[in-house]
Amino acid sequence: MFGNQSSWFPLKNFTKAGCHFDWMMGVTKFKGVRDFLDPLKIIPKNSTVFWNRTLNANVALETYERVKEKQDPKDIKKCEEIGLPLDINV
Repeated sequence: MFGNQSSWFPLKNFTKAGCHFDWMMGVTKFKGVRDFLDPLKIIPKNSTVFWNRTLNANVALETYERVKEKQDPKDIKKCEEIGLPLDINV
């Protein structure tokens, strides 16, 4: 094999702020994954997500972008609780 074939990338590579060590960005291969920031939302298979296995949290990229745009204090607090910085640009 030619090294690591993982499609997951450390989120720390996309932020200047500190973040929980276990945040990764990639494509989910599972069905039925709930979005931590929008628990009623099921993230479609093959969607780009931020994933943290330690915290058992998934956040869809589109949800994250909405949170950044709207700046809702409740959503910002949820991001802070799980150590997901709001300066990620992908």
